[in-house]
Order: sequence, then structure tokens, then C-alpha cells
Amino acid sequence: MQAERWKILYLLVGLACGCTSATPKKPSTPVASVSSPTSVKPEAVRPFPRELIFSLVKKWTLGFSGRSGVVCKPLSGPAGVEHQADDSFEAASLVKLPILVELGRRLDSGSSKRGDQLFFEERQRVGGSGVLKDLPAGHAYSLDQLAEWMITESDNVATDMLLEYLQLDSVEGEMVRLGLKKTTVQRKIYAFEEIDKGHDNLISAGDAATLLSLVGQHKLPSSQWMLDVLEKTKRRDLIAAKLPGTLKVAHKTGELTGFLHDAAIVYVDRPYVLVILTAADKPDSEKFIQGLSYEIFSRLADSR
Repeated sequence: MQAERWKILYLLVGLACGCTSATPKKPSTPVASVSSPTSVKPEAVRPFPRELIFSLVKKWTLGFSGRSGVVCKPLSGPAGVEHQADDSFEAASLVKLPILVELGRRLDSGSSKRGDQLFFEERQRVGGSGVLKDLPAGHAYSLDQLAEWMITESDNVATDMLLEYLQLDSVEGEMVRLGLKKTTVQRKIYAFEEIDKGHDNLISAGDAATLLSLVGQHKLPSSQWMLDVLEKTKRRDLIAAKLPGTLKVAHKTGELTGFLHDAAIVYVDRPYVLVILTAADKPDSEKFIQGLSYEIFSRLADSR
């Protein structure tokens, strides 16, 4: 009997323990991990290094034997660096930039079409650069083709044909409307006799930089078409001479005895406009433009 009692007692204790262990524990409330939403900070963009670029321009211009006008500025953003930016120079083939801009305006307005054709007449044959001077007269060429030859080959016949079509007053008037103060378009390429009459093609580094900036920011009619043409320029012996061959550069050069110019948009990570106008012996001008361009590129190519 005694043994039976102990058995029952052990059984009850075992049941009690079993019930206790079987009773599910109340889950502990997890501690919430409170964190502010992950915010990705935009990568800091370094400001345009004006002081550094200014020092480079100063170094090269002080060591240059001739006269120069220089503008270097970001394609979009604050003002850059200027040296004699308002000085007038013989435009040489840089006059082809205003012609391209006026043609772009006509194309955008619909008053002209890229497929419209002009006939090459024998009287329009002139020398210098280009392909048309070696082709027979009497053939018609589209405005689009003439514009491309004018820029990429610096074709003087194509330039004069477009100038006759657009008219000198209209081209210069458009430059005035755009606020260019030192740019004149008053003679055909080889009409040097007009200079003695006070009619000349002039430009400043500031005006050329303004035109390229407007085109590069797509603020002018037909901007993308003009950029496409400028990027095909074949001559790359000045601003682009020491830059990587694969680098995209939209530019126009100009050369006349005693003058050598280049005006460009250089497409690095942060594109910039660089215009260098010179009046000096050609070897000195070449060294100046190439050297200054390369040093500026070296500082700006990876600027973020």
C-alpha cells in the first residue's frame, strides 16, 4: 500500500513536470532594429578648377611669341578662364562656324531643306583646302553635303557657295542677334580685296566659345546636326593633336598666313569648351595650341 502511494506520488510529480515543460513559452518580442532609410549621397562633383587652368593659360601665354586669345570653360556650368577673349582676329576658316549656324537655323525653320541643291559654277572655283576645287563644275550638291565639306574638309568652294546662298548680311545679322560683338562676316574666303574696303571676317575667342557652348548645350536650332558635322572634322593637329585618338572632339580649325586657330568641345567626363586663337609664326602657334590643350586635358579629363 505504501509502495502504491509512492508510485502515485511519483506519477503526479512527473505529470506536473511534463505539463510545465510542455507549456509553450511566450515568445520573446524581438528588439526592432531601427535604422534610418539608406540614403545614397550623390557623388561630389569637383568645381571647375579655375585657378589651376588660369595658371596654365598664364604660363603658356607668357611664353608665347605672338598674340593669343583663349577661353576654357565647362560646357555646362559657371564661367571658366579667359585670356584676351574679346580681342579680334582674322577669322580664317572659323568663319565657317557662323555659316553653319545660320544654315542650321534655316533648316530648322523649314525655309531650307538639307536635300536642297546648289550648282557649282566655274566662277566659284577657288584654291586652298577642300575637294570641290578638283571636281568639274556644272554639278549640283545638297546643302547637307556642302555643309559637311565646309566643316570636315574646310572646303572653300563649298563655303562660298553657301555664303552666296545664305547672303553675308544674313549670316552676320544672326551673329548679332545671338549677342556676338566681335564677329563679322563680310567677304567670301578669297575676296581679300574686300579687306582694303573695310570688309573682313573677324572673330574673337569669346564669340567662338559662345557659339560652341550654345551648340553643345542644344540651345540653337539644328544643334545635334551641327555637332554631328563638327565631330567629323578631319584635321586633328591642334587642340586634339596630343589627346587620345578615340576621344570625341567637335571642332573647327582656321588657318591663314600669320593666323592659326582651333575652337573645340572636348568630350571628357565633364565636357569643356576650349578656344585658342593665335597670330604668330605657324610653328610657334602649333606648339602653343598643342601644348596648352594637352595640359588642360590632363587636368580636366578625370575631373568629377
